[in-house]
Order: sequence, then structure tokens, then C-alpha cells
Amino acid sequence: MEARNLAIGSELSKAPEFGPGGAPPPIVTNWQAKRWELFEVEPSETSGLGDLVASALIAVLSERDPGIDTAIEGLLRAGDLLDRESSAAVFTAVPLPVTAELSHWRDGRPTRIGIQGPDGVLGEANASVLKRVTHSQRWRRNDPIMQLAPGSSLAVTLSDTTGLSIEQSKMLATSLGMSLALGSDKVGVKGGLNSSLQQQLGVKVDFTTQKQEANTVTITNSSDQSRLYDLWHVDYRISVDSLSASLSESHITGQTTVVYDTIESFWSTDWVAEFTVTSDPHITSITVDLNAQL
Repeated sequence: MEARNLAIGSELSKAPEFGPGGAPPPIVTNWQAKRWELFEVEPSETSGLGDLVASALIAVLSERDPGIDTAIEGLLRAGDLLDRESSAAVFTAVPLPVTAELSHWRDGRPTRIGIQGPDGVLGEANASVLKRVTHSQRWRRNDPIMQLAPGSSLAVTLSDTTGLSIEQSKMLATSLGMSLALGSDKVGVKGGLNSSLQQQLGVKVDFTTQKQEANTVTITNSSDQSRLYDLWHVDYRISVDSLSASLSESHITGQTTVVYDTIESFWSTDWVAEFTVTSDPHITSITVDLNAQL
């Protein structure tokens, strides 16, 4: 598993405030991508021909034109489904039709892929698959909204499931083609997964400790007017997608040769998980009329 490219998104926006007259904000905000990472991994039994060709094309293009990284960053930020504009930006330098030659077979799969254009060989690359890991965040508020009279307090107990289970983390590692040398005991499994995933993904999250946590927060309205209160926490999401070249308008000229008349690509989702981490809630509030209705 080798890191190739990184695209930085944006930090999570501020939690939504109440609307006019105490109108409640949405329970959850839209997912906001914080970063995208592109990894090159060894093919698995489920890797398709389009996966191998897409990776080989980008490897060859990167050797011929270092400026392709800018276009790859656009592809990283593209939607999960077919994105023609981003796909075209990456593969615009490929002379068509393009031929993929599969060679050096092992265990029924090619280990090398040669790329040829109309005027000859463009390059050759090891068979691999490109994986995109997307780190996203969003706000989620506790429901219902709370109304406190002047000078009053309220103790609120929040219960959340934090972290990922060992099984979820194993699926994450598998989707990234990671070979993990794990101990047979539970502690060894957790340690091996956390060390490998944190090192590869660059995220300091305890991937393998999923637990139910309760946290009591006391809210006090120290003003002389009635106020509405919201409690917010941050949701996290990690998703893994594979890049594949579309097989439309292509044809096989032999057992080891595929000709592409057009080239498009798309992301297919391999794995996704949503989770929270232990943290104090973020509080928003607004002054309202005593007769305000929730």
C-alpha cells in the first residue's frame, strides 16, 4: 500500500445557530470532506479489469506528465458516481484508441499492464488498484431542543457509541489491501489494527475501541430571559472507493488485450463507516419569548 496523492478540503464549519424566533436548525448538517487520499494497493480477487487499467493509465500518465497531479486532485474531489468532467481532465492526454496489454500472469491474474496508443507504446506499470480514502465530518444535534427559564439549570445525560469495532476496522484494512500481522489475542488485534491504520491513513483515531459512553452535562441559564439550548457533537465518516475505467466502447482483441475507444472513469464504494469520538458537546442558544413553543 503506497500513498500517491493528497487533497485537502476544508475545516468543519461552525455549528448551525437557531433561526429567527428560535426556529430549530437541522438535526444533522451535510457531510463536509476534510481530506482525500489516494493509495495504490495490490489487486485482490474482486478487482476488475477496469480497476487495473485505470491505475495503469494514471501510472503511465504520471511518468509522462508530472503536471497530471493537478488533474488527479480534481478526480479525488469528484463525486462517487461517474464524473465526466474530472475523468476527462485526467485522461485527456491519452491518445485514442488506447490498448491495454495484460502480461506476466500469476495465479490467474496479470501482474504487468502495458499501455499503447495509436503511435506506439506509452508505458508499462505493475498491476494495481487505486483507492480513495475520504475523511468527512458533520454536526449532529441532540433532540429535542431544551428551554430553560431564567436562573434555572438542567442536567442532561448524553449517550453515544464511539469508535469503530474490530470487525469494522478489519473490513477497512481489507478494503485498502492491507496485510496485517495480528496477534491471536484481542489486545494484539486492536494494537495491530490501530498501529497500521493510523500510520497508513495519518489519522489519530482509536479505530478498534467501540463502546457506549454516557456523559452528563449541566446547562445553566444565567440570564434574565428564557433561552433555547442545543447540544451538538461531531460525526466522522471514512469511506474507501476504487477507481475503475469504464468498459463502454471497448472491445477485447484477444485474451490479453483490451482496446478502449473512449476513456471514462468512476469511483465505486468499497467500504464506509460513520462514528463519533469522545468530546464535550458544543452548545448553541438563543433568547426567546416566555411563550415560545418548541
